[in-house]
Amino acid sequence: MQTNNISQKVIEKIKAGKVKMKPKALFVFQAIALLFLAIVAMVFAVFGTSFIGFALKVKGYSPFLIAIILAVALFVVLAWVLSKKFPAFYKKPLLLGLTIILISIAMVSLAVFLTPFHQKIMEYVQVNNIPIISPLYQCGCGCSTSHICSLPKETKPQPSCGCSGGGGQAGGSCGVE
Repeated sequence: MQTNNISQKVIEKIKAGKVKMKPKALFVFQAIALLFLAIVAMVFAVFGTSFIGFALKVKGYSPFLIAIILAVALFVVLAWVLSKKFPAFYKKPLLLGLTIILISIAMVSLAVFLTPFHQKIMEYVQVNNIPIISPLYQCGCGCSTSHICSLPKETKPQPSCGCSGGGGQAGGSCGVE
């Protein structure tokens, strides 16, 4: 009885012109845009998480990593908020959706971390200066970017870039010019 009453009220509002129809294309576009933004947020979260592991392996701890960790957390929350708009997530409890996203990011980040992806980027940006990315991949030795820093074969956290001492700018010397 109440459902019929609500239906009648909606029909009356439509006939009175108080409700305007929206084209189906608008809803499709919104869904595609939300999906794209959620995927971009996940990609940035995966890249940031794997980069944190790489940076810890190459340079060790730096205060800059705190900013990257906060950015990754922001991308995770953004992906979670955007994913709640999709049926696979809005029908599940909130914490389950967040857990699925966190596990997905952790697994893909580990896979990226185990590849030479970040090492290749570091080698490329040291030869070709890319404005936003190059500062992320400085090896921390203080030398100019005209040499290639690389991960050591052993498990030392310092890069093997031919530098000695505290870095080229702080009194150490670069072995490669």
